[in-house]
Amino acid sequence: MTSSPVGRPLDIIRVVCSMMHLIGAIMLLLNTFSKTILAERTPRSIKAQLDLFDVVPDVINTYPESECEVIYSCMNCPEDGRVVDFGTEIHPIETQVEPSVEWPADPNLNYALVLVDPDVPSKAVPTMREWQHWLVVNIPGIDFMSGKVLTEYQGATPPNGTGPHRYVFSVYQQPRKNMTFVEPKIEKRSDKNRSMFSTRRFADEYKLGDPIAVNFFMSEYNYPPRKPGE
Repeated sequence: MTSSPVGRPLDIIRVVCSMMHLIGAIMLLLNTFSKTILAERTPRSIKAQLDLFDVVPDVINTYPESECEVIYSCMNCPEDGRVVDFGTEIHPIETQVEPSVEWPADPNLNYALVLVDPDVPSKAVPTMREWQHWLVVNIPGIDFMSGKVLTEYQGATPPNGTGPHRYVFSVYQQPRKNMTFVEPKIEKRSDKNRSMFSTRRFADEYKLGDPIAVNFFMSEYNYPPRKPGE
């Protein structure tokens, strides 16, 4: 017995719908898998990237075993944000709003977050190393929004013709809660006191020890801007 002509289009629609659901499920699995792989940075791969880009010894002396997870959200960024992943190339316009930041943290402890550009005015001639872009202390756990901001956030600003710049996030576990930091308050639009900073000197002065987490991205003046969602 053959199926009626009326039933065949319905069967085709059911098959197409099933295929679309299957494709959607596969895409979701692939997206989840890629994010899982991205999140699984091992201490060895972290060390390799820090060596490859000279973050050690230019900014820090030791190799943290954990990554600082950083995501930028902007008009040109993908729906799930622009993820910083140990050398990611990010256009300066995508970094002008402070990112979300997380790291392995104890909610009962305080942390300090440092963001610097060591390549000022360029990596070849870093006579003004390092440039402070962000400095937040007394952060309870990973709640950086509740920390004390010493240097207000400034996005990447690599000058024209100076090549790629490294932008390095370092996180330190403070030895005590609510420490007193004698540092000048730097406003967002001010460049005063931002240059000639030293991440390691800052850590030494306040006895913060070695960084517990790190990450960095690259940015250059003439990187072509991406289209939204790329």
